[in-house]
Amino acid sequence: MRVRDDLATMFCKRVATKIKKAKTELEEIRLAERGITEALIGNYRVVLKDIDADGPAQPALAKAAEMTAETRVALEGLDEEASADEVVRRLGGKVSPALLASSRPWSCRPGAWAR
Repeated sequence: MRVRDDLATMFCKRVATKIKKAKTELEEIRLAERGITEALIGNYRVVLKDIDADGPAQPALAKAAEMTAETRVALEGLDEEASADEVVRRLGGKVSPALLASSRPWSCRPGAWAR
């Protein structure tokens, strides 16, 4: 019985060592694959940007940039104690009710949007 128990213990230790080594190798493979995937996504973006320079997404991007610029100009000069009502007034009422409800307890600070 003792020999059998020793053999089983030895087998369990060997299997545990193999499992630990396999987990380490799997983690290394996962990290390598992650790096490759991130590089591919970056390259894919560059390719799509160049291919679709006049595609349907470009007007939407231009409109989004224009709206962002308009919002920055409208909100320029707000002090730290500005209320949500002041933001609504400056934006001409073009603010989502959900955003207003969630931002009531907040105050608007210059430069906070970039953070």
